[in-house]
Amino acid sequence: MSSVDFSNTIWNLPKLTHCQLNTSSNFPIPKVISSSLEYFSITCQCWGLKQVIDLLQYTTHLQYLHVPLNNLNNKRHQKLLSVPSITILKLSDVHSLHGMVAILQSVPNLTHLKVNTYYIDCDGNRWEELIDNYVPKLQVFSLRMLIELPGNKNNERRLEKLLGTFRTRFWLEKHKWFIYCHQMSYEKYKSIFLYTVPYGFTDLHANMLTNPPQTTCPQDHYHNLYHRVKTFSITYSSSINHYSFIQFSHIRKLSIDLCFDKSFWKNVPIFYQLTFITILSTDDDAHFHLQYLLDRAPYLYSLTFQSWPSSQVPTVNSTSTSVRRLDLRMNDREHNYSFLNTEACDIFIRSPLAMHCEELLIKIANYESIIDLINGINSLRILQIQYKFGSPSFSDYKQYEKEYEMLIKWLQDHLPVTCSISKSSYNYNNLMLWICLKKP
Repeated sequence: MSSVDFSNTIWNLPKLTHCQLNTSSNFPIPKVISSSLEYFSITCQCWGLKQVIDLLQYTTHLQYLHVPLNNLNNKRHQKLLSVPSITILKLSDVHSLHGMVAILQSVPNLTHLKVNTYYIDCDGNRWEELIDNYVPKLQVFSLRMLIELPGNKNNERRLEKLLGTFRTRFWLEKHKWFIYCHQMSYEKYKSIFLYTVPYGFTDLHANMLTNPPQTTCPQDHYHNLYHRVKTFSITYSSSINHYSFIQFSHIRKLSIDLCFDKSFWKNVPIFYQLTFITILSTDDDAHFHLQYLLDRAPYLYSLTFQSWPSSQVPTVNSTSTSVRRLDLRMNDREHNYSFLNTEACDIFIRSPLAMHCEELLIKIANYESIIDLINGINSLRILQIQYKFGSPSFSDYKQYEKEYEMLIKWLQDHLPVTCSISKSSYNYNNLMLWICLKKP
């Protein structure tokens, strides 16, 4: 089945009302009209105005639409026909002001709008004009903008001028939509991070909040600005002293550098909803930080290590029974691959983290370690391994194929019949495979 046939098949489903696509693979616009689809969302795609026009042509009953607008093709397209059925619109990754305006012109009955823009010129006055002219029925508006600042000394004046455009009667009295602004700087680049409050998006990086905010919001008007944030990232360069960590007590996914002063943890609450943690990088106190972090995540399900000092195995005194998924495919501090040898695997098998592990992703240096992991972790159901082969040239496909088949043959001879092996893709100097364990 071709990709076009696939999308046509979806659009032909007579009772389909909701379609949510999260794929990096190209999704061609269908060539048949859906008579039932009311909710459509697509992410991880490169879309522009043309794709939206084509989509709406074949999806005539939409009420909810979520699309990216990151294709910078500035060619003029035909005007969108009015789509009065759409009342909820979410535009993510918007890089085209022309495309955004064209879409707003086509949804006169819009009541809910969420927009995330990058480096487009649209201040409070322009937004007021767009809303009054094209979506006058708008009731709920969530905005997030990253605005480029020129490298000069007038940035404070420009920021104050920008905030002034959001202090009109339209913003403060008619709609009561308030704004937070943070100045950001990275090397020679300066920008403004602007958003409506309470913050209406599920993802946030602490780097965006480095400097204290300037705001149009009345003092103490909002006490829980970030309660909708589910995915939060904290890196070593982040400065979080000016806001309380309690604001992020609802996060479910956390990516973090374990490179903080030990006093950092005194302001960190218990995260009862946190289920996924990714360790981005570490310092010499990595074990100390990890222990404190896990103590504050009583319902953690998945723990991923992208980095860990040298080839040490992460060890903690944890009695948690909730951590069921571990990804140990980390690199060392010099960004070298860390393939665990037999000794390191033995240490891990005896560690508290391994006790309740059901899904393990790991890099190993010895065949025998696969058997040790399967026999040593009683709860294990899925094992994804990257094995360290020799060092042939990546272009030496035949050598890789030979070593890969030798590994598969060895596993078939040594694994119990309750294990099934599934090959995966080539990955430079190592290969990946899946082993599914059918334990009672």
